[in-house]
Amino acid sequence: MQTLHYYKYKAGDEGDRRDPLEGVSIISHPQPGMILEIQRLPSPEAPGPHPVGRFTHDQILGPVVLSHEAYLRQHALCCSCVPEEDFMGHVQRNKYTVVVRDVNMFMERLSAGILHDGGWGFEYGRVEYFANDDTKFLPNIGFHKANTFAHQHEYRFVIDAQGQRPDPWTLSVGGLSDICLIFKRDGLPS
Repeated sequence: MQTLHYYKYKAGDEGDRRDPLEGVSIISHPQPGMILEIQRLPSPEAPGPHPVGRFTHDQILGPVVLSHEAYLRQHALCCSCVPEEDFMGHVQRNKYTVVVRDVNMFMERLSAGILHDGGWGFEYGRVEYFANDDTKFLPNIGFHKANTFAHQHEYRFVIDAQGQRPDPWTLSVGGLSDICLIFKRDGLPS
C-alpha cells in the first residue's frame, strides 16, 4: 500500500492515479467579498498572530485549496466497485483486476492483518466525486476526488499507521485465492 501523499504527488503513470486534490478539505473559488488572510503560525519564540498578507477576490487568480498533510501520511488500499456493465472495460484498462467474491471474508482478513501488524485504526468507504467548479467543503477527507477520476468507482481503505510504516508498505492478510479471482488485461482469468 502507498500513502495518499504518493497518489497526490507521483508522476503520471499507466493507471492515471496522480491526483493533485488528494487530501483536500476545502476548495474555494474567488467570489466578490472574499478576503484571504494568510498568517504565520505562532511559535514559542514568537507568540501571537503574524500577518503575511491580505488578498481580495480580484487578487486571487484561482481556487484556494486547503489540504491536510498529516492525512496524506496515511496508507490507502484503493479498490474499484465496478458496475457489471463496465467490468470488461475496467479489465482492459488495467494490467490485472482482482475480483473479491466474498467481501465479508476479505474484510475479516484485512481487519486481522491490521490488528496483527499494530492494531492501527482504519476507515473505509466509497469515494465521492466532485466537480471542481464551485466552493466545496469536504468533511470526510480522503474519501473525495475530482470527478475526472469517477471512472475508477473507488472504494478505499485508509489505515493510520501513525507514520510507523514505510511507503510503500505490504500488509499481510494471508492467502486470498479462495475468495478472489484475478483477471489479466486480455479478460481471461489467470
